[in-house]
Amino acid sequence: MDEGPKESEFDLRTYWRVLVDFRWLIVLSTVVVGAAVIVWTLAQPRVYEASTTIEYDPNPATPLGGDADPISGYLNAREYYETQNRRLRSRSMARVVVEELGLHEDPSFYDPNSLREGAPDVEDVAEMLRAHISTQLIKDTRIVSLSVRDRKPERARDIANAYARIYVAQTGEDQSVSTAQELSELGSQLDTLRRRLEESEAALQAFKEENGIQSVPMEDEENILVNEITTLSGALTSARQQRIAASARLNRLTAAAREEDVLDAAVFDEQASLAPLRQALRAKLAEQERESATYGSQHPIMQALVREVDALRGQLSAEVAIILQDARGDLREIQAIESGLRRALEDAQERSTELDRHELQYRRLYRERENASKAYQRVTEARTDRSLVQQYRREFAEHVDAALTPDYPVAPNRTANAIGGVVAGLVLGVLLAFGIRFLDRRIRVPDAIEQMGVTLLGVLPVIDGIDAESASPARTRRGRRRGGKGDYSIAVHDAPMSAAAECCRTVRTNLMFMRGAAPASKGQCLVVTGSLPQEGKTTVSTNIAASFAQSGKKVLIVDADLRKPKIHTVFGLSREVGLTSFIVGESEFEDAVLNTHVPGLDVMVSGPVPPNPAELLHARRLQSLIETAREAYDVVIFDSPPLGAVTDAAIVAGHADGTIVVARANVTARDAFKSSLRQLHDVGARLLGCVMNGFDLRSDGYYGRGYYYRRYGEYYQEEAAE
Repeated sequence: MDEGPKESEFDLRTYWRVLVDFRWLIVLSTVVVGAAVIVWTLAQPRVYEASTTIEYDPNPATPLGGDADPISGYLNAREYYETQNRRLRSRSMARVVVEELGLHEDPSFYDPNSLREGAPDVEDVAEMLRAHISTQLIKDTRIVSLSVRDRKPERARDIANAYARIYVAQTGEDQSVSTAQELSELGSQLDTLRRRLEESEAALQAFKEENGIQSVPMEDEENILVNEITTLSGALTSARQQRIAASARLNRLTAAAREEDVLDAAVFDEQASLAPLRQALRAKLAEQERESATYGSQHPIMQALVREVDALRGQLSAEVAIILQDARGDLREIQAIESGLRRALEDAQERSTELDRHELQYRRLYRERENASKAYQRVTEARTDRSLVQQYRREFAEHVDAALTPDYPVAPNRTANAIGGVVAGLVLGVLLAFGIRFLDRRIRVPDAIEQMGVTLLGVLPVIDGIDAESASPARTRRGRRRGGKGDYSIAVHDAPMSAAAECCRTVRTNLMFMRGAAPASKGQCLVVTGSLPQEGKTTVSTNIAASFAQSGKKVLIVDADLRKPKIHTVFGLSREVGLTSFIVGESEFEDAVLNTHVPGLDVMVSGPVPPNPAELLHARRLQSLIETAREAYDVVIFDSPPLGAVTDAAIVAGHADGTIVVARANVTARDAFKSSLRQLHDVGARLLGCVMNGFDLRSDGYYGRGYYYRRYGEYYQEEAAE
């Protein structure tokens, strides 16, 4: 068994089938949307468009022969032109045009219902006018096209020309006012900069006098201090090293002097003054050792040697004390030198810091004086330039072409709107069709089973219009009156020449090939289950059982649906004794098996409905039942409850040779079907395949196989009639 279902990608036939199935929805959407757009277009008023052109000149000639205007940097930049376009479409410009043409007093221009209560407001009408205005910069030029749309062609022309005329006039006036304002602002700035320049010069002079600084920076003194600090740092480092060495030497001498016998101390080897005493002491000690072998310790010779050794040791100790005193003196001298060098270095560093502070302040004051001087000079030049520019009038815009009265409307475009409406309706219909289809998670066609990686054993149509699981009580009573059969759902036996019967035989043939051509030593045990109720699994199991019986097999069908049993209803039998009776040990196998009206087909009904069906199916007697049935029958089929509702089917499937899953067309959901397959895989059941029940063989989406089954049924009906 595969590890799980796998869906393949949709092919073109899938998409074509969606279009065919929802063709009336697509046609309806196309007609409705297209008609609505056409009606809406016909109801719209005609709109005319008038255009005029304006040339921008951001860099007109100046009296100084150059460009003194701040906007000269935008000569080749689109930002300047976009700014002017925004000015053309501004609310203030629209308000001037409305007031000049009296548009706020013309009810044909605005919609009175869109205004506030009372008289029309200029601001509201100006906002409406802005919606009628558009600007377009002509490529590679400084000319902009201003377009105005209106329901009256003459009014569209007048508005466009008024816009161009007012803009050109306002631009010149704005530049004159701007120049005058600039002169006033430059004069104020010039006074402020003059005072700042005088203050910075006075502060610099006062600082120089206070600190004795002439007119040059303090580089020479700074270099001297740097050299002094470098020399003192080196000398301090050397003194520190000498102090460390002297301290270490004193520590070694002190440690050696504490020993009882300094004769062999290596640290005193370098002391020349100790060498004679140490040599004499060694000689006396050697002589004492030699004489001790001859004389006793109380002998006068030995006592004389002891006195001589003690005298030499005393002299040696006195010399060691002198050496220690000299080492301490050397250490104190080196420490004093180090301390003096450190104080000299700190003093030099303080003088360097003070010098740096003076230099930084001097440079800051000098820089402030220079900046103030440059700013004062620039503002003086700018004020002089503006004074000359004010004497000349410059034109920053020119009205190139006046607008003419339009002859034809530009909107609405009826042809384009009609085509667009039809296309939009078509697209909407297609989107709705695919949305409905692909949001529908039900299994609709047999190919969907195979796309999920499951073998399709066959397809069964709706048998006699009803299924065993959905048979009404009245239908059941009528069937019982007709010879004890519950209904006509066993199409293989009741209508052997029908297309439904042939479909059942196809399923039987596929199952026989899947089980192998060689006969088995024991009967085959199959489980028929589904994902959800009302899928027709009882109809499928009874018809497959009857189909095997027609082929000469001895078949037993067991009703393992202990919650809603239906097999006894199909065959018109009592369920007083059945599967539950055998499992609990109340009856033997032979007593629980009943004969049916179908030759070769026996039935074991469910028996009394137990309170614990799942626990009952776990009993060992179920395995015993399966083994006994295999010995007695060629095929044993268990009709089990759906997997999506309870776990009974998974329990039985674990003991069977194979499992058949039933999926009902347009009922079974893909997710529920996949969940059932996972349950079977989890219990280790062998999945033989799926049978699709309730499929309309007349469906054009079944790629011709429905036509084959219809022709098959008609052929057998004609043979029977003859």
